[in-house]
Amino acid sequence: VDVTTEPISFTLPMNEATLIKDYSDTDLQYNETLGKYHAHLSVDLTSEDPTVMAIADGTVTDVSYKYLTGYTVTIEHMDGFVSVYSSLDEAVDVKEGDTVKKGDKIGAISTSAAGEATYGAHLDLKLYQNNEAVDPNNYLSLQEK
Repeated sequence: VDVTTEPISFTLPMNEATLIKDYSDTDLQYNETLGKYHAHLSVDLTSEDPTVMAIADGTVTDVSYKYLTGYTVTIEHMDGFVSVYSSLDEAVDVKEGDTVKKGDKIGAISTSAAGEATYGAHLDLKLYQNNEAVDPNNYLSLQEK
């Protein structure tokens, strides 16, 4: 039986997004809120439209809150990909176990991430493949925004 599966495709998590802080696993970046340098294994985005959308089809595996990262939604996708959306508003639109389609609303940006409070309302997006952090720029057209 010949089973052909489409490769995973991603969409941007926000409309008209502006990149505040880029991904870096090689150069340390200064965090104004915490007053220290660290690797930044995510991209921080903001927009006039606060809506945050799933970047690909998947299943919500976690909805949680932590002081430094704020309200967070984790979605498991095909091909070992996992996307993590932090600094969301507490009124998250999904719950653990939900199936989402690419572009579905999962929440809205906020200032819930105390560890990045000086950035204002924004989305902190992390992307993993096979439990390793990967640069979202390699999969999303972030630089076009």
